Amino acid sequence: EIQLWSRARRESVGAKDRSRCSPDVQLLGPLRFVARATGPASVAMPRGGALAIAIATTVWVRQGERGTNHGDVCGIVKWCRDASHFAAALPVLIKRSGLRTGWDGRVDVVVSTNDPLFTRSECPQPRIIISVVDPKFIELSDAFSLKCYNRDATRARIKSAGGKFHLSPEPFDRALLVKWALVGLVKYDLVLSIDNDVDFFEVGRRSPQGVDAYMMAAARAWAVEVPAFLKSPARMLGTPDFESPTNMGMVWLKPSTAYFEEGVALLRTKLFSPELGFNNSGRPRDLMSPHMANTLPMNATRLVTLNTWNIVAGASDQGLYTLIFTMRHNALQLTKRDDYELHHFWSSSKPWVRQGSCLPYFYQLGLIDAPGDEPDRTVPPNILPTPMGRRQEGQCWPLFRKVVLKLTTDTKGKWRWKCRGASFRVF
Repeated sequence: EIQLWSRARRESVGAKDRSRCSPDVQLLGPLRFVARATGPASVAMPRGGALAIAIATTVWVRQGERGTNHGDVCGIVKWCRDASHFAAALPVLIKRSGLRTGWDGRVDVVVSTNDPLFTRSECPQPRIIISVVDPKFIELSDAFSLKCYNRDATRARIKSAGGKFHLSPEPFDRALLVKWALVGLVKYDLVLSIDNDVDFFEVGRRSPQGVDAYMMAAARAWAVEVPAFLKSPARMLGTPDFESPTNMGMVWLKPSTAYFEEGVALLRTKLFSPELGFNNSGRPRDLMSPHMANTLPMNATRLVTLNTWNIVAGASDQGLYTLIFTMRHNALQLTKRDDYELHHFWSSSKPWVRQGSCLPYFYQLGLIDAPGDEPDRTVPPNILPTPMGRRQEGQCWPLFRKVVLKLTTDTKGKWRWKCRGASFRVF
């Protein structure tokens, strides 16, 4: 562990305080918290009048057909470890910053999932709260993804007209629509949704100023921007990418029962088209305010420039959040701070998929003896032996070891030792 946030963890709240849980959370055993499914998701720490904030992600596990997809979601292992460290350090770092904003920096860490047993096996940290998504919502989002449009016919029609098919495959849409459950976490004032292929510390590791300076910049940003966003009329804070007005890999939300039900109503229609979106609501530019549509970088996105819903995740999270938050309610605020970012391993840049990449990722997990991306390195790091003694391991650690072995023995794949992806603003 990096010295600064290791020290901050020791100064943070004790284990007794960390393990408090509300009546909605069921204790299943030592350090196992699973929320009863009483809504889209039902979980929170006691508020006592204090600001309730969650750092959250979702884990959707395919069940019952075509096997499971555990390998796809193995980013949850490092995500849970890093989110726990960050949440423990944040109150101490904000106090150390000397900023007085009326918020003490305490946050919960929530994983919303349809498979609590798998998720807990990969996330043993006591700080992690596991929220079980209502099975009826899973059924609804699955049914929408399966029936909302004819994928093969639509792909053929778009290609025959000389276009490119950008919409996500059906399994991806099913997984991504589960994120809508986070809008229903109404026991929180704010939720920071971060995909489990986002790294909390990679930007700091590579920073010339060092990770300590990076963490202090993070603390200052949180201390100032969290209260500011809470007071703003916006209900979503995010960053556009090339496809969508909001990259859903990382986004701030103000949960809302009304917004959640609005999204559920659209899913019940089981209707989507690349031209008119969910329930044939309309062309993007016809639904978006002219001011928003003409604002950089919004007007550089595929959705706006081509006036189409044929974008990555257009039939799942990026389309649904854009329609409701940005278009129907004009509730999107764009990020603006450049001094604090997180790294997103999107698409094939995820360290644990296919042939693997990003040796520093596995160094931080304790699997090799050096980062592996040093400028003068010509030989791979050494693989460390498996620790002796009792250790909780789920299904992802064997996959990690196989990937590390591939990376360190393939002499032609040195380019994969480095980390790829993109960094996005948090505020």
